Amino acid sequence: MESGGFGTWSTVTIEGDAKLGVAWPDAITGTCAGRFQITSTATSRANLTRALPAGTTDVWADGWFRVDDEGQSNSNVGFFRYFDGSSRIADIYRQNVSSGIWIRTTDSRGSNVYTPLGIDIPLGRWTHVRFHVRAAGSASTIEAWIDGTKRYGATVWLPTSRLTNVLLGSEHQSQKMDLRFDDIVLEAG
Repeated sequence: MESGGFGTWSTVTIEGDAKLGVAWPDAITGTCAGRFQITSTATSRANLTRALPAGTTDVWADGWFRVDDEGQSNSNVGFFRYFDGSSRIADIYRQNVSSGIWIRTTDSRGSNVYTPLGIDIPLGRWTHVRFHVRAAGSASTIEAWIDGTKRYGATVWLPTSRLTNVLLGSEHQSQKMDLRFDDIVLEAG
């Protein structure tokens, strides 16, 4: 973020009245952080995606996040979302209103599987999130750390053996959030 822009990302999307920018001086380290401001209007969406090298099966994502405003009760604020093409494979997020941190995957029938991490994150607090996904079909693994404490680690079924991109921000329109992010590191294995 210290460069003042998003040049290291593969795609920058800003639609409707959404905003994506660099916030000074609110940062976990350095002088600035990124900030998504997305409203509940029908066309509001903003995100950053990073394309992963062809054949990627293993990705570590690490970063700091601060949710500054509550979104809609039936929605969430995503931290890291992993995709195979246009299909979301796994993500870690903060559920609006309850403030709980969750992991979402899909089962072999294509239904969402929600796993609570047993920790709530209040508004206005920087939180360190580390999320590891290794896609290998029925032998896939997922691990998650919140503020340095391992909260989840398991072998899971994922519908793929490849990961093509990682997304920060709103996956779809009207996913209201005011989210700051800093020190994002993505490592493809």
